[in-house]
Amino acid sequence: FAVVAQSEQKIEKQTKEKKNMNKLQNVETIEKVNGEVMEYTQRDKELYADLCQMVTAEQRQINFSALTIAKSLYTMHENGLYRIEGYQNIYDIAKSKFHIGRTSCHNALSICQHFGQNNPETGECRGLRPEYEAFSHSQLIEMTHLPKEIREDITPEMSVREIRRIRQAHDPDRAS
Repeated sequence: FAVVAQSEQKIEKQTKEKKNMNKLQNVETIEKVNGEVMEYTQRDKELYADLCQMVTAEQRQINFSALTIAKSLYTMHENGLYRIEGYQNIYDIAKSKFHIGRTSCHNALSICQHFGQNNPETGECRGLRPEYEAFSHSQLIEMTHLPKEIREDITPEMSVREIRRIRQAHDPDRAS
């Protein structure tokens, strides 16, 4: 019995020491919904905030790069520039020269066709129309399959999954 009491005292002492150490290190204890208890220091929280900012910045960069690729492929397509190196079509050059698959190439062209500021005289896509600039590349891909009147109800805050559900509800046979 004395051994058990000593063990309990030792555990209690360690718990108090840990709490005191946490206070010194400015540790915050957070209990998750599932009951798991996590402890984070101020440094952890700062690191987390920095990482979230980096992910957001990189997502913006991905969307910018995807749009740049789409504009380039669209302009090549509209002007038949892929023929300069003997390619038969835009899909062949996309695959051979840039390692972009047919579906990805088609999606890029569709984004410019549906949402781009296109100059019919030069065959150039200059970017997205202002009303579509807040949408992600993935959202725009889903939206290319929707009629214009339904697209007008889609907002940038909607997830790709929500847009896909709208697409499936509109035309279940072509939703996949």
